[in-house]
Amino acid sequence: MEVRTSPESPSENFARAIRYSREEAIRFSHLEIDLDDLLLGLLREDSSNAVTILSQLGHKTMGLRGEIEPLAVFRTANDPQRADILGVKLDDSRKVLLTQDAEDVVKAAFSEAVQLGKESPGTEDLLLSILLKENTLTQKLSEIGITYEGVRIKAQSL
Repeated sequence: MEVRTSPESPSENFARAIRYSREEAIRFSHLEIDLDDLLLGLLREDSSNAVTILSQLGHKTMGLRGEIEPLAVFRTANDPQRADILGVKLDDSRKVLLTQDAEDVVKAAFSEAVQLGKESPGTEDLLLSILLKENTLTQKLSEIGITYEGVRIKAQSL
């Protein structure tokens, strides 16, 4: 029997959530995808395990977007390197990279999948990895009852 130590590729929902995160970054004139963009991208993937878990915890997608978007707007307003100030045109042909935090979160999602004994990381693993970070976003999520521990319990029962 072969023992897997790391998943080979993410689920389709995971990959779509990352693509949506890029679109969210562009929408807010962010030159890089950060954690708020990742979470907003996750919320656009309606059929994902992450959205199912958040719903089980009593949170609707639109309500969460309303909590998170102001953080993205604040980041835009306070970023002197944002696209519109620099005169950078963000479109489908422009590469939008992950911040170091976002890259760490995506990598950590693969580790979460291994810990849960899964073949490939899903959106729930990405959500769990976001929740491991300590920042304004996760503080806001904790204030409304979305914690690593609560999401992990739900993820284990999927």
